Amino acid sequence: MLIVTHGMTIMTLLHELGYQQLTQPLDNASVTRIRYNDAGEFVIEAINDLSYIARRSP
Repeated sequence: MLIVTHGMTIMTLLHELGYQQLTQPLDNASVTRIRYNDAGEFVIEAINDLSYIARRSP
């Protein structure tokens, strides 16, 4: 499932999941991946990832 939303919404979700290390806003167009596993737990896989931009650059 893909959800596209504002960075503040993502930061709030991360905070509610117990992730407290964010000290600044997320970058525009960054990717945060959160997976819901078979054990019924949310697993944070990536936060503020912009690596897809680097892969597109020559």
